[in-house]
Amino acid sequence: QGVLAGAFMGGYCVFSPIFAYLASTDISPFSIVGTGLSVWLVAAMLGSMAPHYNGLLLARVLSGVGEASFQCIAPCFLDDVAPPAQKGRWLSAFFCCIPIGTALGYAVGGFLCADLDADRLGFAGWRAAFFLEAVAMAPVVLLCGFVTNRLKKHTGAEEEEKPAIGGGTTREEASAEDSTSNPESAADEASPPAWARRGAGREAEGT
Repeated sequence: QGVLAGAFMGGYCVFSPIFAYLASTDISPFSIVGTGLSVWLVAAMLGSMAPHYNGLLLARVLSGVGEASFQCIAPCFLDDVAPPAQKGRWLSAFFCCIPIGTALGYAVGGFLCADLDADRLGFAGWRAAFFLEAVAMAPVVLLCGFVTNRLKKHTGAEEEEKPAIGGGTTREEASAEDSTSNPESAADEASPPAWARRGAGREAEGT
């Protein structure tokens, strides 16, 4: 008992670092998401037609693979495209979908299992749940093939080029402006420290 849920987490945990690495390369993130969701689509179809327990177990592992591709890249993409003042709301809405979707899954799955006539359909109601979610996800998989956005790459060099807080200049430019506007402070910075001046004075007295 509980092996099917563990199988999902197994595929999710193993492939999450792999998709995270691929997101840092030049591959379009939506190509990665589309590939992962294609695997997830196959897993859903396999779950609806699984002839035995092992087939359903394999479907759950593959569904974890597809989930990993989406969960690793979507938050980073939202952080790139969301307006600065709205990033928190966008990310909170995204992460709220996970528990809400899980709760709806229990409700819809229970309804399908209880109310669908297996004799009339020719298959059990729980198989219909897998089939319907595969049909619902197919347009999203196709859409990923037409999106070419790439994730922004943040480096230390970019941080140095950012304007200083409260102005439109970089840190180096602000330091240069301070030196020209306050020559006394610039002279103090250029002069040797006090301990060096005292040492030079002692050497001069000794000579």
